[in-house]
Formats: sequence, structure tokens, C-alpha cells
Amino acid sequence: MIISEQQQDTIKQNPVRITKKPSLSLTEVLKEPADTTSVCIRNPIADVTFYDPGNLTVRLSTSPSNGFPFVFLEKNIANENYKKILLVKHLKEGARLPVRPFHDNWIILLILSGAFLFSAISTFSKKLFPDTVRFFMFRRTGDTSTRDKGSLFVWQSTLLNLISFINLALFGYYAAFFYGIIPSGIPGFVFWLICIGIVIAAITLRHITCLTTGIISGQRELFREYLQSVYLFYRYSALIAFVLIILMTFTFFSPAKFFFIAGLSVITLLYIIRIIRLLIIFLTRNISIFYFILYLCALEILPAMVLVKYLTGII
Repeated sequence: MIISEQQQDTIKQNPVRITKKPSLSLTEVLKEPADTTSVCIRNPIADVTFYDPGNLTVRLSTSPSNGFPFVFLEKNIANENYKKILLVKHLKEGARLPVRPFHDNWIILLILSGAFLFSAISTFSKKLFPDTVRFFMFRRTGDTSTRDKGSLFVWQSTLLNLISFINLALFGYYAAFFYGIIPSGIPGFVFWLICIGIVIAAITLRHITCLTTGIISGQRELFREYLQSVYLFYRYSALIAFVLIILMTFTFFSPAKFFFIAGLSVITLLYIIRIIRLLIIFLTRNISIFYFILYLCALEILPAMVLVKYLTGII
């Protein structure tokens, strides 16, 4: 049988001649040559195998693990691990960065404000602390001719007092934070405002006490001079506190406890100098030592002992 032209494919191949093979009997089939019998192994994936000569995969068996991609990837991984081992070998054990509990934005702003005010005063004034030598060397104590009566109220003194209030309150906040005596739920800035209110109240109370004592005792000039020593004490204490605050905020060479002990020691030394100046003033004006002891016990030692007792109980 010959296929007609309508059944030929589009590439116009030669006509395929199909002949019908006569049916064979069982005996003839058994006599058929062996090469005409097609035997194939069953596909392990599916019963039907689709043959595609254009595909790169020419067999369905599993690729060996020692082929190109696997060997290449294993070599790259081994190379990277070797580089990491060499890098880690030369590294030293690191240390954790220290915690900065005093590095809040409002603290930095207060420190910068204090530095700016100190610079402004030193720029527009001859000296930042003109009475430093007089305070520490006990010079001209009790001399009314050399005392500046308006020194407590000029603009330089007002700014120095403001800086002193800020720094003393900030140092108090640092100490309270370090020893954990800040009540829970109170923000740091609010507690600093409380501290500055306490400082202002304490200094104002000392001012009123000195003036009142001078009026009652009839020694206004004496207590006015001592009041200047009181303000100098607060200013020098605030300056020391400002230096310690900067060291605690921006350095790590010493623990914070060392700075608190150093600050307390220096402030105690300044307080002793202040009391000695008061004693010299009493002796210069020929006032009985009895009144000095009475004033010292009632208005100096007793408040200090109450404050120390309170702080010791909290800490």
C-alpha cells in the first residue's frame, strides 16, 4: 500500500512504503532471529519514557556526587573556611564596650551650657574667680576696706551662681543614679530639676540665715563677709563637680565611685577652709569663741550631720 501525496509531511520526505507483513504461526515466531526481539529495562521513575534528543539530560539515572558542580562548590567552601581560620587565628578576644549611663542628650546639653557660660564669663571679665588666692590663703580676712560689697549681685556673680546651681544639682543626680536612690518612675531630667530646686533652697536658706544672724547679733558686716565665703565655697565646689562630671561622662579610665570619693574629699576640704575663715573673722573682730562654737553647732554642724545621716540611711 502506497501513502498518497496528501498524507506526506511538510518537509516533503520520500514516500514511506508500508507493507503488511503476513501473520506468522507460533512455530515461525519461535524460528525468528533473536536480534528482532527488543528488550529494555523498566524505567525506575515511570513506566513511560519520553525520548527527547534535544535535551541535555540523556538519562534519568542519579548524577554522581563527584561531578563538576559538587567538586567545585566543595573546593570553594573549603577555601573560604581556611581563610576564616587564618583570620580568626590572629584575632584577640574582645572586650565589651562600657555602659554609658550618663550620656543622655539633656546631660550633654547642660555640660555644653556650663562650658559656654564659663567661657563667656572669662572672656568679658578679667578673672573667672578673682578671689581664689584670697579664699585659699586666708588673705585680708576681716578687712572691711578691701571687701566688695556689691560682689554678690553683679552679673558675673549671678551667672557663676547659676552655673554652680546647675553643676551641683547634676553632680547630685549622678550620685543618686550611681547609688540607685532615684525613685522608680521619675525621669532623669525631672529628678535633676528636683536636685536643682533643693540646691537653690539650701543656698537661699543659708543666705537668709547669715543675714538674720547678723541682724540679731548686731554683726552685719561680719556675717556679710562670711556670706561671701559661703558663695565662694559653693562656686569652687561646683567647679570641681563640673570637672568630675566631664570625666565621668566622656572617659572610662576610672570607675565612677572613684570620682564620687574624690569629689566628696575635695568638697570636704573646701568646707574646712570655709569654717577656718569664719574662725579667723571672729578672732579678727574680737568676738568671743563661745559665739563661734554656738553658731557652728547650730547652723553648720547640725545641718551637715542631719544630711549625712539621711544620705547614709538611703545608700
